[in-house]
Amino acid sequence: MEVLGPAHAHLAHLPGHQGRVRADPAAGREEIVAGSPTCTVFVVGRVTAQQVCFKLPTAVALDSSGSALIVADRPQHVVWRVDLALDSVWPILGTGVPGKAADSAVAATAPVSQPTDVAITAEGTVYVAETGNSRVLAIEPQAPGISPRVIVFAGRDPPGYGGDGGPPRQARLFAPQGVAVDGDTVYIGDTGNNVVRRVAGGIIETAAGGGQRGYAGDGGPARSALLDAPTRVTRIGSLVLFSDRGNYRVRSVSLSTGLVATFLGTGDSALVPDQLDAAETATSQSEGLGSSGPHVYAADAGHHVVRRVFVP
Repeated sequence: MEVLGPAHAHLAHLPGHQGRVRADPAAGREEIVAGSPTCTVFVVGRVTAQQVCFKLPTAVALDSSGSALIVADRPQHVVWRVDLALDSVWPILGTGVPGKAADSAVAATAPVSQPTDVAITAEGTVYVAETGNSRVLAIEPQAPGISPRVIVFAGRDPPGYGGDGGPPRQARLFAPQGVAVDGDTVYIGDTGNNVVRRVAGGIIETAAGGGQRGYAGDGGPARSALLDAPTRVTRIGSLVLFSDRGNYRVRSVSLSTGLVATFLGTGDSALVPDQLDAAETATSQSEGLGSSGPHVYAADAGHHVVRRVFVP
């Protein structure tokens, strides 16, 4: 396991860098690709990438073509699209004022409340973890001459926990802060319920967590484990990883055995030397997760670093 400085973060909002999205070009140099570090007026509209005023971008996703970024701007209640080729940014969901979109509303003019995480499929559907309304939304792909709609993908009123074994729209979530796409499967960090949910084949189920806050269960069935505020989710090989934020850990679920384990972190938030085994390395406020090739990248917000773990 190694700790990377901010210049090595592939695509992430970096702790302590409010209002900017940074990239790591092939040459290894850091640059701001969207957002101004000096702007103070948060205006929702179509602007250039350097003019956009993000308030606090909490998540970013790159589309399959590599030409557009989707950015969740949680406190400004907007999901932005950054067209890297055209140097243009515009909101694809949200008005800048918190609200609740009606199902099938035109996304660009529909309100949203605290969009915290985003994921995008190869076909261009954008999933949004809408923390403020305890839902996951889906925005239709961009297409010429068509105004994409926003669809309620998972969650219904009132917030709570339930619905396993049925359609995700009939399930109850509680303040989800994570969403990830793996082929036809969608994972949800159901933060307020202390569980990770999985949607496959039109059915939602609990993938990890027993619904009570705590830390327990390593080596046993994932659904019997205790978690504390799980947020972001990713997959690498046969493992599904999720940030178990309240436990200062990243934990894993084996797709082959269904067993849960600690992947990164000791439960202690103290900063330790680099180059230790991941399970022996303390992490604090684990947030964003991503994978590329044999590596997992974890945003350690409490220590203001991005960690890279090699998975053999």
